[in-house]
Amino acid sequence: MTYEELLTFTGPQPLWTVSKLAEALDVSTDFIYLAVQRDEIPHIRLGTNIRFHYKDILVWVAKHRIVPRR
Repeated sequence: MTYEELLTFTGPQPLWTVSKLAEALDVSTDFIYLAVQRDEIPHIRLGTNIRFHYKDILVWVAKHRIVPRR
């Protein structure tokens, strides 16, 4: 899923795995695990599993967007 698809996703909003989120954001799973470890990204712990809610990630991505100055 591309970033554009992420923004326009209208299907069910499941909890995403680390792998699914890394694919959607086009980053490594190591990047995601490090962000979780540092509490830099909203996540849910289910026992030893880590999940991400779609809407939380949209808000997080929007907060980290950098718009170039002109």
